[in-house]
Amino acid sequence: MNTKSTFTMLIIVLVLIIGAFFYHRRQKAVIADAAIPQRTLHTSVTSSTVERIEIAAPNEPLVSLTRKSGKWYTDVRLSHEADPGAVNGIFAAMNKDIDGEVVSENPESFPDYQVDDTSGTRVKIFENGKPAPAVDLIVGKDGPTAFSTYVREGDGKEVINARATLGMTFKKPDGWRDKRIFDFSGSQARNLEEDGTSSTFKMVKEKDTWKFQSPEYGAAKDTAVSSIVNSLGSLRTDKFPERGTSQPLSDFGLEPPFETIRFTYEDSATSPSKMTSMELRLGNEKNGEYYAMRSDKSDIYTINDYIVRNLLTDPKTLAANPPAETTATASETTPTAAAKKSGGEAHPPQPKKAEAHSTGTANMTGTSAAAPQMKAHETPEATPEATPPPTPKATPKPAPKATPADSATLFNRETSVSTTLKVKPAARSSVSPPSKETPADNEMATTSSK
Repeated sequence: MNTKSTFTMLIIVLVLIIGAFFYHRRQKAVIADAAIPQRTLHTSVTSSTVERIEIAAPNEPLVSLTRKSGKWYTDVRLSHEADPGAVNGIFAAMNKDIDGEVVSENPESFPDYQVDDTSGTRVKIFENGKPAPAVDLIVGKDGPTAFSTYVREGDGKEVINARATLGMTFKKPDGWRDKRIFDFSGSQARNLEEDGTSSTFKMVKEKDTWKFQSPEYGAAKDTAVSSIVNSLGSLRTDKFPERGTSQPLSDFGLEPPFETIRFTYEDSATSPSKMTSMELRLGNEKNGEYYAMRSDKSDIYTINDYIVRNLLTDPKTLAANPPAETTATASETTPTAAAKKSGGEAHPPQPKKAEAHSTGTANMTGTSAAAPQMKAHETPEATPEATPPPTPKATPKPAPKATPADSATLFNRETSVSTTLKVKPAARSSVSPPSKETPADNEMATTSSK
């Protein structure tokens, strides 16, 4: 290969290299122009600078969270406190600017991303003393990747796939009110008192041991009492019943309540710590839930019945050494009393039965179940004719018409025989019934019955 050919080849290679370089630069410019535009949402706010947050969710009433004296309320006028965890979640998500990619600028696509005026959740955050919102967003559905949400600024046209979890932050199907009734550790409790129709006792915690003050049962089971005070410390409501402006508390069974629980705990949230006393009132039960309220608030709560059953415990079951059961009285030994005490159905005793025979004497084979059992060698005082017929087919002879005197004799003799069986059941060796009734017999029978 000569020198001229070599030089020509080098020029061609150089031209190709230069062409490739410029082509690559042009392609990079085209790619850059076609890339998804990035967008930054200026949402940085802090709780100390914000005084109000408005949240308008689809098909829900407007929620206005207002800060007053360091606390957040859903309704300042009614002193309805907001859930502090939910409010803190807002500032955790909005404490810095949010980056994202613009995915659409077409208003017709807004419903697809749920960022239009009807399907999106409109959020406005107002800073202290400023009428215009510092943040105005429409929060839509979750984005295609984890921890992303489609949003649009209130007056903007860009749909942004924001790299933040905002759906769960602003969408609260259970509401924004604080569902906590009490919030303390059970180990901080120092005394406990229950007063009402279900449970009544007083106890105090001395060092690490719970002891009864009333009734005087001595030491209590620490684990059982701890279960009660732990339930009180983390007590939450299921929902808030609506109450009319003039509706009395008696409609909820809260005035007077059927049970009142009082307790004191050491509040370590303050410095130094202080003793705080609380009172819970329990009212009517409805659909497996009980109405309840605190004595220091106007809110009415509902509490599930299984929680109420745990709170209201028989003091005997709380005692470390339960008192012995008292001996049953004579009246409690009767069938009716015993049945009632055992929770069963009371069965009244069967009435006594008696049959009159032609001799005018009483047949005692149908005595009451309450009569004492006769021993095998004992024989009741009765005539031979009083013995039942040997065969079932035999029928007793009809008794002759009894005169008034005979009727009295029959009655008195039946009574005297019954009295003899009850008071003096000793057997006689032989019985010689009179063959004929006399006035003396009547007089003896009458005396015996007396």
